[in-house]
This record gives sequence, structure tokens and C-alpha cells, in this order.
Amino acid sequence: MAKAGKAKAAKPASATKATLTISSKNYSSWSLRGWLLCRMAGLEFEEKRVDIDDPEQRQELLLLSPSVLVPRLTHDGVTVWDTLAIAEYLAETMPGAGLLPAERVARAHCRAVSGEMHSGFHN
Repeated sequence: MAKAGKAKAAKPASATKATLTISSKNYSSWSLRGWLLCRMAGLEFEEKRVDIDDPEQRQELLLLSPSVLVPRLTHDGVTVWDTLAIAEYLAETMPGAGLLPAERVARAHCRAVSGEMHSGFHN
């Protein structure tokens, strides 16, 4: 008599392969932030580097990211660009990673400080 096979459990978000498209962790603080977020979240990901000054690679990036900006995270069929959006996405999909404070007010302050720094670097 054959034994019944065990059904495979769905992979947790951390086991789903992802791709993080960046330019350079050495020269782009935005790319480094996206990379650090993925590492801190424990996300298994492939790192893909692009030269955004190269016209061919820029054209490819335009097809993948409407803003032509990096970092860009592709995970579970979802594409997210912008470091704050990636941070929020990872915090929601991987809450056990502790990317945001658990307490509501601390979380709001974290978002306020992050938003202020993020918008300040653009100006």
C-alpha cells in the first residue's frame, strides 16, 4: 500500500524569490537603502545592477519602472519602486522583520521622519 504524500505548504513571503534592480550601492544611497531594506527584512532576492546612464539599460528600466528610477523591487508578481514604497511593502508583507515599530505612535513618527528625510534629499 502506498503512503499518501504530504501536501507542500505554501512558501512564506521570505522564501519567494525576488529581484531588486539597483544602480550602485557605492554611489547611490537610494540603491543602498533598497538593498538594506531587503536584507533587513530577510528577503531572498537576486540583485540586478543597471547603469541608468546607458541608453539601452535606461530604455529597459523604463519598461519596468515608470519613473525610470532605482531601486525597483519585483516580488510575487508585484513591482514596487521608490525606497519608501519598498519599505512599506516589505513591512506589510514581512511584518515579523520589524522594519517598522509595533506601537502606533512610534510607527507614525518613524514614517514622518522617513518622509521628511526622503523629501529633503530630493530638493
